Amino acid sequence: MRKKYRKEIVEQDKVRQQQFAIQQVSEILQIKKQEQLQLQKLLLETPSIEEKRVITMKLDRCERALAKISSRLKNLGVVEKRGRPKKAEGERYQEQRKKFTAHLQIDKLNYLQELKASGAIPNISAFIDTLVAEHQKKNSE
Repeated sequence: MRKKYRKEIVEQDKVRQQQFAIQQVSEILQIKKQEQLQLQKLLLETPSIEEKRVITMKLDRCERALAKISSRLKNLGVVEKRGRPKKAEGERYQEQRKKFTAHLQIDKLNYLQELKASGAIPNISAFIDTLVAEHQKKNSE
């Protein structure tokens, strides 16, 4: 019983230490990112070539430090989630629709394009989708 309790305490302590390490490294990462932004602004504002060279060297050093910090975070198990999250299977626009070609009379197509240009409809496909849905509803009753 005591050994299990000790193991649990040791495991909890390891988890706390790792969380603390992640927090510290994350704070350092934020500081370095702010430093990088300041250097980039300073680089744009500086007129002299010599000062730009010095700032560029500092910026390179800062970027290398950011790469090291990011790899430390990755080693600690933190995954950086960037960009838009992936959509689940079947949620993508292309998976919910099928492309087809239609032959419309020129005056009808011009009218649809005028509606779209004026903002009366968001797009032609959505408008046709709505018309078909209304027709289905009307004929199913």
